[in-house]
Amino acid sequence: MSGTVREEIIRASIRRSEESESRNYRTDAGTTYAEFLEDAGENPAKFKVFVNGEALDDLDGEVRNGDVITLEPKKYNSGAAA
Repeated sequence: MSGTVREEIIRASIRRSEESESRNYRTDAGTTYAEFLEDAGENPAKFKVFVNGEALDDLDGEVRNGDVITLEPKKYNSGAAA
């Protein structure tokens, strides 16, 4: 096994606040929250992002194995984000 490089695979889930089901994803180690959400087809600019129940202001941090990411639509004076 010498010389073999094993890439770490990170498992995390995304859940929208209005849904009860979460979606599970895999990504490479070193992936930021912004990249992870975009790869999953989500536009992070439209949501307030929570990781494991804590509000996340900086999406440049790296996704960790087992993270549960909850997306809550941002509210505007006219209603939810478009």
